[in-house]
Amino acid sequence: MCGYATRAQKQLAPYLKKLLPHWLCCQHDVYADVSAVAVSAFDALFAEKKQ
Repeated sequence: MCGYATRAQKQLAPYLKKLLPHWLCCQHDVYADVSAVAVSAFDALFAEKKQ
């Protein structure tokens, strides 16, 4: 997910409205692996200034 998100960047923008709620839920998943991947992809895609 992280690799896809960083490569897609601006092309991902039209889909963020539908993708973001699921992405945020994944960041708080009970499985540590799932939440770690979701958080790292989010951090890679959005600069700290934009969060």
